[in-house]
Amino acid sequence: MSGPSSPGPVTEHAPGAARPARMPLLLGGAARVVVGTLGGGVAGYLAFGFLVLRFSHPASQCVLVGALASAIWAAVRLERHAPAVWLVVVFASLHTGANLGRGAAGALAVAAWSVAIGLGLYLVGLVYDRLARAGLVFGKFLVIGPLVGGLYAAATPLASLAAASTGSGVASLWRNTWLGIVLGDGAAFGVEAVELWLARWERSRARP
Repeated sequence: MSGPSSPGPVTEHAPGAARPARMPLLLGGAARVVVGTLGGGVAGYLAFGFLVLRFSHPASQCVLVGALASAIWAAVRLERHAPAVWLVVVFASLHTGANLGRGAAGALAVAAWSVAIGLGLYLVGLVYDRLARAGLVFGKFLVIGPLVGGLYAAATPLASLAAASTGSGVASLWRNTWLGIVLGDGAAFGVEAVELWLARWERSRARP
C-alpha cells in the first residue's frame, strides 16, 4: 500500500500574480532600496537643488524619507510585511530620539509625525503592490507621488507642531504637499526601474 503523496513544491508567489522577478531576495530588495533612494535624491535635486544635502532642511527628506519609502515598498513587494512595519518603528524611534531636545510637546509631535508618515508609506506600498498585481508594468510612480503628497499634506499640522512653526498654514501645506509629491515620484520611479530590469533579466534567463 502506497504512503501518502508528498506535497508539491511551494511556490514563492500565487500563480498568475504579477510579481517581481525571482531573483535572490536580498539582491532584489537591496537594489530597490538603493535605486529608490537615488531616485528620491535626484528628484529632490531637480526640485530643490543642493538643499537636498542640507540635513537641517526639509528637502533632505527626499533622500532620508526616500530611503525609508524605498525600503518599505521593497519589503511589501517581497511580501515581507512584518519587516516593513518594523522599519516604521525604527524610523519613528530614531527620529524621536534625535529630537528629544525639543521638549516633551515637540518630541511627542515628532513621534506622531514619524508614525503617521511611516504607516502612510506602508499603505502607499500596498497600493503600489496592488497596481503591480493588476498588471501595470510602468507608470505606478505617477500614482504614488500624489499619494505621498496627500500623506504629507495630511501630516502638515503635526509637522508644524514639531517645528513650532508660526508661518502661514496654507504655505506650509503647499510646501509639504510638493515635497511629498517629489519624494514619492522619485523613490517610486527608482523602485519601478529596478523591477523593470529584474523582469527583463528573468526573461533573458528563461530563454533556451
